[in-house]
Amino acid sequence: LIRQPRPAFMRALHIWHNEHNMGFIQTVNRVLDQTDQTAVLVNTDVEVVPGWLERMLRYLELDAKIASVTPFANSATICSFPQMGKDNALWPGRSLQEEAAAFAACGFDRPVDLPTGVGCCMLLRGSCLRKLGGFSEVFSAGYGEENDWCCRAAEAGYRNVLAPDVFVYHKHGVSFASRSDKSKQARLKENLRLLNRLHPGYDLLVSDFVQ
Repeated sequence: LIRQPRPAFMRALHIWHNEHNMGFIQTVNRVLDQTDQTAVLVNTDVEVVPGWLERMLRYLELDAKIASVTPFANSATICSFPQMGKDNALWPGRSLQEEAAAFAACGFDRPVDLPTGVGCCMLLRGSCLRKLGGFSEVFSAGYGEENDWCCRAAEAGYRNVLAPDVFVYHKHGVSFASRSDKSKQARLKENLRLLNRLHPGYDLLVSDFVQ
C-alpha cells in the first residue's frame, strides 16, 4: 500500500457548532468569515465521489476570472442531467460511481459559462470572496443567495462556469424537508422577485442560457 500525501485542503478539519439555529445563509457566512481561501459549498443532500473536488479546482487555474464552479448533477436546475430543470433519477442501470466516471472521461478544459452557479454544490474562488464578501442575508432562510453572489461576481468582471467533467448526486429538497411545499414555493417566488430587483434582467439571462 502506497500512501500519498494528502492535499493541503485535507490536512485539517474544523467543526463549528451553532448554539441556536442560525439558518443556512448565516451559517455559511459564519464559516466563510473564518477563512480567506477558496471554499466549496456542499449541501447535506449531495453525494460525491473520489476526485470530484480536485477536478473542480482545476478550473480555477484556467482563468483567474472564474469566480464559481458548479458540477453537473441529476437535480441542479440549469446544471441538471439529463433533463435541464428537472429532478432526474440516475441514468437507468448506472450507479453514481459509474455516472461520475462517464463524466470524468469526457475530459477537462472546456468550462461552460453560466448565468449563475447552483448552490447545492459550488466552488467559490477565495480572492472573489475577499472582494465581494459572503452571501447576502436579505434572502432570509435561503434560495437566491448564491444567484445574487454569482450576479455580483459577474458585475465585477468574473465568470461563473459549469465543470462538464464532474457529476454529483443531489437528492433535491431534503435540506428543507421540514418546510411545507407551499412555504417553499412562496419563499422561492419572493426571493426571485428580490433577485430581479437587485439584478434587473436576471430572468432573461437564465432564459437565454436555457434556450
